[in-house]
Amino acid sequence: PTTKNLLAVDFNPSRSRGYAVGEGGVILRFTPNVADSSGVWVLDASPTTKSLSSVWIGTTSMWIGGEKGTLLSRTPTGSVWKVTKPLTNATIVGIDGVRTDGAVSALCDDGLLLRNQWGTFVIDFPLNQPLKAFTLNPTFLKSGRLVGPGGVGVMLGYELVANFDVSTTADLNTIVMVEENIAFAFGAGGACVKGSTIDYKKWRNCTLPQPEDVYAAAVVMEGPLRLPFPAPVANLQQRTAANEWLTVAQYPVVLESMNYRLSGEDVYIIDFSSFKTIGTYRFSIDGVGNSFSFQIAPSALDVVAYHTCRMLYYQRSGMPHGLQVPFAEARFSRPIDHEFNTSVGGRRIDGAYHWSIANSSLYDGESICPLKTKVCPAETTRDVSGGWFDAGDYGKYMSTAVAAVWRLLVTVEIMKAHNLPISDSMNIPESGDGVPDTLNEAKWSIDWMMKMQKADGGVFNKVAAEVWEWGPPATSDLGGQSIRFILPRTTCDTATAGAVFAAASRLWAPYNATFASILLNRAYRAKRFLQNHPLNSPAGGFVNPPGHISGPYYDIDDTDNRAWLAAELYRTTCITSYGEEYVQFIRNASNVVAQGGNDFTDYRLEALWAFYYSKSCPNEPASFGKVRSTILTSMKNTMNGQVSMTMGNTYHNVGRTDVPEWIGWGSFTLTAAHFYGVLCWHIFNDDSNLDWLTLSLDTVLGANPLSMSFITGLGHKYPMDPLQGQSRTDNVVEPIPGYAVMGPYGHVSFKSSYFATAQGQKANYPFLTQLTSPFPVLRRWADSNLLPQYNEGVIGPMSWQCSVFQILAANSAVKATATK
Repeated sequence: PTTKNLLAVDFNPSRSRGYAVGEGGVILRFTPNVADSSGVWVLDASPTTKSLSSVWIGTTSMWIGGEKGTLLSRTPTGSVWKVTKPLTNATIVGIDGVRTDGAVSALCDDGLLLRNQWGTFVIDFPLNQPLKAFTLNPTFLKSGRLVGPGGVGVMLGYELVANFDVSTTADLNTIVMVEENIAFAFGAGGACVKGSTIDYKKWRNCTLPQPEDVYAAAVVMEGPLRLPFPAPVANLQQRTAANEWLTVAQYPVVLESMNYRLSGEDVYIIDFSSFKTIGTYRFSIDGVGNSFSFQIAPSALDVVAYHTCRMLYYQRSGMPHGLQVPFAEARFSRPIDHEFNTSVGGRRIDGAYHWSIANSSLYDGESICPLKTKVCPAETTRDVSGGWFDAGDYGKYMSTAVAAVWRLLVTVEIMKAHNLPISDSMNIPESGDGVPDTLNEAKWSIDWMMKMQKADGGVFNKVAAEVWEWGPPATSDLGGQSIRFILPRTTCDTATAGAVFAAASRLWAPYNATFASILLNRAYRAKRFLQNHPLNSPAGGFVNPPGHISGPYYDIDDTDNRAWLAAELYRTTCITSYGEEYVQFIRNASNVVAQGGNDFTDYRLEALWAFYYSKSCPNEPASFGKVRSTILTSMKNTMNGQVSMTMGNTYHNVGRTDVPEWIGWGSFTLTAAHFYGVLCWHIFNDDSNLDWLTLSLDTVLGANPLSMSFITGLGHKYPMDPLQGQSRTDNVVEPIPGYAVMGPYGHVSFKSSYFATAQGQKANYPFLTQLTSPFPVLRRWADSNLLPQYNEGVIGPMSWQCSVFQILAANSAVKATATK
């Protein structure tokens, strides 16, 4: 909307705001049109008639510069450009800085540099030569590149100034940084040069389509694909018996979010929920391409449930004879590992008492195996074989095992309550014994927990090697030793193990009354131990002793752990004193938490769940009913928040994406909130909870910026190099199926050389050195077993995935039968 020459242009990173400026003080404002992903330019009120030749758009401030030192400023929410008192008569030809915090510098055509200090520009220092444009390193504002008439190039580094060869004699009018150390400069006659911003290497020429004078350039983050408006229809195509694709329906493609800030892409939605015909399908969009094929069927999730549940079998440690056919695929079979074999020549790997036990407040006279001892004396050892490997490493940790087992127990409980079929044919060694395989898989870990409990009821924290183990499970390097160590007992672990024993005794009663009785006895032992040790021990919680580097799952407070045990004992025995203990705990309103912190330190959800479903206990105090009402309100409030988060999120994912710093360790793909959806479905008996849950699960199964499943072996594209002990070392190209990895991570530390490689300049475009770098956060993932933040799995998420997908698959099958 102007005939005046425009001399500078800039956009904010999301392209939601842009300005162009030029001769006569003209200012144009860019307003995006979300409907068709384009936009319009409109005239903005200008307080000056002087020519404007530079503009910079930040998130907290905006600046325009021009002739005779003209400086205009405005906040993003302001409506008027304010004039700043000039510091020079020279023309301000460039403005650059850090867009997120308003740290800005300005360049004058005579080489004078100005710096914005607390909202006011001051003179920085003179370069004493004519210049036309500059760009600064966003991390180090006193370093950058400046260009000017006759192909002049100036390198700036902490007030060190040096000329460099830009490979042209043309006048250079503008320069932009497209990566952290790569810049382009443009000028008269279509001059284009490209070079480094961090060294003196000669720049090289580049070519523009037209040899016209270039006065301004800006870097705009665009999505990889932008559809025309109106968007073309999506053709739903079915695969025929002749293996051809036949269009059976058409659906509109609706723009959900333009250039989504965390993924650098436009996100579109195709809603075909009403289509129910069983078959294999794909979507085809003219001029765009075809989607991966997918199934519509009541059994569509069966394969997901099967493999995610069987992944726990592949995490088993100490299996007699190892994992063998027919229960393990031949390519994934392996010999016994980490066993405790007292036979002559047998290996007693799991485990021996660690030296730190003798320093523990709960020391019970255990004989200690000295470090660096190849073979520990028998009296220093204890059979703690069995259980699950925690994650990609081979450690076995009580804090993560109890949460995983609890989910499996609750899954059996919920499926029974809804009359859903529970598989006894998951092809594990216990299959076909009349006990649900989910319960049998939980028992494998429970048996290990029982080994970790001493006769007085106290429970050890974990079993692990002194250093991280490498190599296959059966022959892993134990750091020069031949045994792994048992770490001290804690009241936190005693309480949570006791809670699992009490809960498991209820679930096992219909199948094995003797085992159920043993479990309840173990829960009583734990309770007596805690009564004899009323203080949190060790004080402040367990921490790894010096020199020991296994998984640091630190729980600093045992209050919620004890409350969980009390609630489970009350539900199992209906002894009122246990219920009163839980009610005392929940009198602190902060303990009525339906979805708390880390599942290896926060057990308030487990506790409230146990107490809520103790309502069948007779003759209980009236106050107990009031507590249950409070619990129900807390559950509903949390559920409403998660539904709102799911429906308001661009990817309809229950994980929080509003704070980039919180994206990591599976928060985008493996959030435990998915299991909470199952709990809400059960407690409120409302199928809508399965609707938002299923929608949210699309992310881990493929509806994400990387267009891949984050569960190995499932889908068309999935991780091939996960950090999982066996898959990392078995020389089999395919990973074990059913292993869910962490997925995108906002920003990992450069302390490790692996992370420096993954997030370094050569591996990413645009550059990635910090959380605020332009490389999209939800694309920050690498398929490497060397990167746990990206590619490791943990038994906690494994358990909820087994639970959630098993319930969804069974419920889908039941609904289909009812429909027929």
